[in-house]
Amino acid sequence: MKTFEEIIQFAIRHEEQEIAFYRNLATRSPNQDQKNALLAQVNEEMAQKKMLEQMLASHDLPRGEARYYRAPKEMHLESQFQPKNESSEPLSYEDALLLSIDMERKAEQLYREMADHMAMFNKGLAKTLRYLAEQQGKHRSHMEANFDDAMKEN
Repeated sequence: MKTFEEIIQFAIRHEEQEIAFYRNLATRSPNQDQKNALLAQVNEEMAQKKMLEQMLASHDLPRGEARYYRAPKEMHLESQFQPKNESSEPLSYEDALLLSIDMERKAEQLYREMADHMAMFNKGLAKTLRYLAEQQGKHRSHMEANFDDAMKEN
């Protein structure tokens, strides 16, 4: 990724992957409450994707190379975002939460690093990216709490 546009496009693709991931989990879940929670997560990810698309469409991104941008090591390749469980077998609720926690942690890190870098060029876009990072962090924390509750029940 060399330009800011490419960085935002990468983030949009990541959101699309999260949307597909959560939809897939929802269709495979035997539990209606779990399905509803996962579909609510789909809506959250769709809203974040829309924010990124608006950012891209605004044409307010800095032009030229993002020379100082360093992608997080574990996100250097887009394949890192692929869900680790591609099986068609139903996941346990706990396993679905663990996969979700990992994806949200990676997205939070990506948005924080993008915001830090964007702050040098466009404070408004940096603020939007910080907001997206905060949302990912909230999602992760919520899923961690759900995981803790599920483990207590077992």
